Amino acid sequence: MSTPEAKRAIRYEVRRSRSARSAADLELLADRFLVTLDHAFDELGGEVVAAFLPLPTEPPLGAFLHRLLTLGTRVIVPVSHGEGAMTWHELDLESLAHPATDAEGMPIPQGALDAGAGSASVPDLVFIPAAAVDSRGNRLGWGKGYYDRYLATVAAGTPIVAVVFDDEVRPDIPVESHDIPATHVVTSERFIATGR
Repeated sequence: MSTPEAKRAIRYEVRRSRSARSAADLELLADRFLVTLDHAFDELGGEVVAAFLPLPTEPPLGAFLHRLLTLGTRVIVPVSHGEGAMTWHELDLESLAHPATDAEGMPIPQGALDAGAGSASVPDLVFIPAAAVDSRGNRLGWGKGYYDRYLATVAAGTPIVAVVFDDEVRPDIPVESHDIPATHVVTSERFIATGR
């Protein structure tokens, strides 16, 4: 099986698994994710955190993002513009509670589509979504390249944390030359330093 075929197979499996999780399951996992995400933030720090507003099937980040905002941490989240381009926009408590959606159907801050270029903030810490990851930080996205393009612009040494469900940490992820690894992984059960 070629690398692109192997990636497609993993994405298919992850989509099936995520769609089978109930809202009750996600609610139970939310508190556990909060603990491991808090631990990651305590270890890695940051005044400006790049993160994402999760889709209903993604790991629940809402309580963690709420905590960051109430602590006074600046949080920026992406808005996708097609062709793999993203701009980053400040998140506030109102937009966390009542997000809008972008052209890809992703949750975004209210007013972000009208805001133009977005935030010029440079993050100290980056939390990214992934379909799957291995303990070495090799990560699999959803195949559109948005995060690989973005991560190529992140300052060297900035921690990059992939956030996945625990069963999405796999022994080995197929990689290609353009794939940028994560330095850390957070699940509901563990915080992993990948050595990258």
